[in-house]
Amino acid sequence: MLASYTFNTTYTPSSETWQHFPSLRLLEGGRFSPDQYGPVLVWEYQQIRLKYYRWGMVSAWNKRGEENKGKKFAPIEQVFSHPRFQLPLRRNRCLIPADGYYIDTKGRNGKETFKASMPEGEGFCFAGIFDAWRQSDGSTLYSFAILTQASGENDIHLRKPLILPKNVESTWLNPYTNMNKVQKILQLPARGGLKFQEVHELNIQELPSIGQVAA
Repeated sequence: MLASYTFNTTYTPSSETWQHFPSLRLLEGGRFSPDQYGPVLVWEYQQIRLKYYRWGMVSAWNKRGEENKGKKFAPIEQVFSHPRFQLPLRRNRCLIPADGYYIDTKGRNGKETFKASMPEGEGFCFAGIFDAWRQSDGSTLYSFAILTQASGENDIHLRKPLILPKNVESTWLNPYTNMNKVQKILQLPARGGLKFQEVHELNIQELPSIGQVAA
């Protein structure tokens, strides 16, 4: 399953479907993990805006004290039927810009980590939904969930984030889009062309000391 994702590049939307797209050129990304704030694109006041929402969607109807019970993922098989996802799917769809993501799997030697990205390192967008939850201090917490889909037989993990083709991003983001069109987007084939590279975490204890290097 998706453990974190990165955004360290610019993103160029489809010129045929976007107008007044906010610039991401100066956006300093990094590696985003659950419960952290990450950049999202939303439709607000008849235009596309860049926001920072927390990854882990807390529903508007959650009880107080449940701010840590957010949903990181929204399976596409459940978004039309699960009460937590139904209203955000209709009103609060968003895009999450990324240029790669990390997945953790169980291998023979324990946990194995892989990074998925496009061959040329180009950016893309996950499909997401968000909600607004009133906190006990009166402030509003905006948080999002990433839509996921079943992986293909050749993939190394069970589920993967839904990456949208550029030509449907504006349709997904527009809150006035007919739900039949939204459903058709969710039925599109999974995005292909990703490359997977195993990541070997550096073990500090295995590094030689300064004296050993000098010798």
